[in-house]
Amino acid sequence: MTYNITEFNNLTEFIRFSQTIVPFFGPLILMCVAVVSFLALKAYETHKALAASMFVTLISAVLFFIMGLVGLDWVYLTAIMTAISVILLQTQKGAYY
Repeated sequence: MTYNITEFNNLTEFIRFSQTIVPFFGPLILMCVAVVSFLALKAYETHKALAASMFVTLISAVLFFIMGLVGLDWVYLTAIMTAISVILLQTQKGAYY
């Protein structure tokens, strides 16, 4: 199987071409954003790092949806995960301190 490799002018075109080869390339990048941002914020408490990383992932999912890299279901999924992590953050004892 041969692929017609064209010239890429920006990152969005490269990712769209990659999705023709690997259909879950956009969601895979989104999951990597979630894991990397969680690990980067792990210096804080776990529930705070989870809430912050889910917020970053939600912003990334909205941007990826605007670029056409992920479907609306991924935006809904990250919004639900963000809401759950914020609820967990609010229910933790001493979350405001």
